[in-house]
Amino acid sequence: SDLVSHWLRFYLRNNRFRMLYLFSMPLAAFLTFQMGRARNGGGGLFVAALGTLPIVTFMGTSRIAVNLYGYAGGGFRRFFLFPTDPAASLRAGSYAAVMLGGAWIAPAAILWSVFAPRPFDARMVLMPVINGITALFAFHGLGLWTTLYGPRRGNYDKSIGNDLSLYGNIVLIGTMLTCILLPMALHRFAPAAVSPDNWWITLPPAALAVVFYVASLRGASAAFSGRREQVLAIVEGKA
Repeated sequence: SDLVSHWLRFYLRNNRFRMLYLFSMPLAAFLTFQMGRARNGGGGLFVAALGTLPIVTFMGTSRIAVNLYGYAGGGFRRFFLFPTDPAASLRAGSYAAVMLGGAWIAPAAILWSVFAPRPFDARMVLMPVINGITALFAFHGLGLWTTLYGPRRGNYDKSIGNDLSLYGNIVLIGTMLTCILLPMALHRFAPAAVSPDNWWITLPPAALAVVFYVASLRGASAAFSGRREQVLAIVEGKA
């Protein structure tokens, strides 16, 4: 739709998005190597990849996805004039973020398959990919709520720095730490949960994340009208 195209351009023209988007893959690779090296054999790299590959699905979009209107400023008012559902811009912005974040999954999976432990086991690629899908939808589902209930006025032209709200930072940092630390904790206390033999264990969290995202789209859309004046006051610097 035209609104999705608008948000895609909004992301792609932003210097911070471009920097973080391109940086996300090298960061994931670096973390995989560093965390995997601290463990024994190839299994260490695999456990690391379970948590690091998902980072590429939200790192680039993170600053805008959890504060969608915070960088629009007074331009937020223009969305009120469109002959559409008032919350259509919220959903379109989230769709654009999911598309951009999800686009990294295939390249990350291909790169990981090159360096994955040998002999090659497709399940060692499949599990991090499914975890990536989980992180993609869980993060952007939470981003819908922080956009409405934790907005903060930001500078669209600023390339570095943290200008997220408390809720935005909690979602971003919390998701990153969960992605990185949870596989390590499971490897230590419940190793069967991160065994390729039990790859199907990753499916229920992914399904729940998708359900959560769809429910958040509906819930945030319903809450949009009641929150838009508060959001507008914040992004215009009046509150």
